[in-house]
Amino acid sequence: MRGIMIFTIAAAAVFFLPQSSFCADFPRQIVFENIPYAPHLIYPAGEEAVLDQKQDQLEFKWLNTYNDIRYFIFKIYKGYETTARTLIEEQKPGAHADSLRINTDIFENGQVYTWTLTPVAINGDKGNKSFNAFKFVRK
Repeated sequence: MRGIMIFTIAAAAVFFLPQSSFCADFPRQIVFENIPYAPHLIYPAGEEAVLDQKQDQLEFKWLNTYNDIRYFIFKIYKGYETTARTLIEEQKPGAHADSLRINTDIFENGQVYTWTLTPVAINGDKGNKSFNAFKFVRK
């Protein structure tokens, strides 16, 4: 009889008392284990993006090794500041994307631009943002 009472008290404690922060965040921790700190940006990265007059799109490339994300948040800013005031383009490429083509009519010759990429997990949490600047050159 005493064993049943101890079992009942233990079961009540497990099911009715507040969970610890580890238990409350357990599914979230599993998702974030599969998301690296930040995406690896490949091109353009710290260099000039040189296009001839015939090219009407610039391709942005990154390394996509993610398993548990829903999409990326891709943004382009004019200059080095990444603020709402300098934002000129925003898109949400899908989970399997590793590049994105942007029409060059948004760029000015000789200007510096910064692009950012943020992974968004299946549960909606955002991973760390990567960013890189480049100079747009039209030849």
